Amino acid sequence: MASQIPSALLIDIDGTLFGPEQSASSRVLEAVSAANERIPVALASGRQVQEVGRVARAIGLNGLHIGDNGASMVNADTRETLHSEYIPTSLVKHIVDTANNAETAYFASQNGSNADSLSILEPDGVSLITIMVENIDAALEWQGKFAPEDICSVPSTGSLGECYVNFTRARVDKGRGVKKFAHELGADTQKIVAVGDGYNDLSMFNAVGMPIAMGHAPEAVKAHAVHVVAPVESDGLAEAIERFIMQ
Repeated sequence: MASQIPSALLIDIDGTLFGPEQSASSRVLEAVSAANERIPVALASGRQVQEVGRVARAIGLNGLHIGDNGASMVNADTRETLHSEYIPTSLVKHIVDTANNAETAYFASQNGSNADSLSILEPDGVSLITIMVENIDAALEWQGKFAPEDICSVPSTGSLGECYVNFTRARVDKGRGVKKFAHELGADTQKIVAVGDGYNDLSMFNAVGMPIAMGHAPEAVKAHAVHVVAPVESDGLAEAIERFIMQ
């Protein structure tokens, strides 16, 4: 793929675009803008889908973006949520009851908007439930509470190092979001570049032709990448764009 012009660039937000300061450096923003002039650039995040759209608009990206860990897409221009895949109502109730019994905080993406634990009165239209946990080991324990054939559960980390476990409908993950995005774009997934740093990026890495891991990513994530760039604090995303998009 090195001699080919990529058909698109997908960028994770937390730990890839944003570091601990919850913002992108000027070098990263300049690189993203330059790439966007050459090929479609989209965000692909575990963040709530409308929040993904807000971040996209803030850094000058339009078009479609992947949110809710692959369960939804948003059009940053119209702010319309597209292709939402909802968790079955019975499973939403089960996850919420389990979290409440464990006195564990959570939030959800419900009908395209954010809902905290006090807001989910009717468990319909929920595309993502995010449980807040102390560390990755705790996230893995939460994964074990639910059968994978019933629900997709994936650990993730935020820009500040905080840990979560994300629940989406069974077989719905960033990889599925990539395929829907590519279909809308009319793009070949094997010509897409994706940059990420977390466990929830693995399915995205497996769906594209050039997966690139950030330097601070866990070794299990790096093992699924074809290239590794600098950590987020050293502008690894800008490095990836300069080396593999702008050459």
